[in-house]
Amino acid sequence: MRLYRLILIAAFLLLIISGCATNKDKVGGREFKKVIAPADSHERCRKLNPGQELRYSFKTTEPVDFNIHYHKDSDIHYQVSEEKRKTGKGTFLSEKKQLYCMEWTNHSYRPIRLKYRCGVRS
Repeated sequence: MRLYRLILIAAFLLLIISGCATNKDKVGGREFKKVIAPADSHERCRKLNPGQELRYSFKTTEPVDFNIHYHKDSDIHYQVSEEKRKTGKGTFLSEKKQLYCMEWTNHSYRPIRLKYRCGVRS
């Protein structure tokens, strides 16, 4: 019984640590909520393999800049970039094995609320 509990706890922790749940039908996944301070940003990263899709949606209380990017050496490579959006929804297709990051930037002078979902489809 003790081993069974440990396995359940480990599985639950892996789901939390992964950041985004896998879902084949829609964006799905867990809903995340975050307050972004003025002149700050929030980033959520996920490792993708070639051919995997990152599906995402978000809503904010004020417009933000949104992007999906990856880091290579000291460079940042932007794959998706949208400015001044309060909502967004899309699918990003990975062409190579890479750690991709979604980032929301608050350029306003007050905190904003961000609510988003993300899911991976193979």
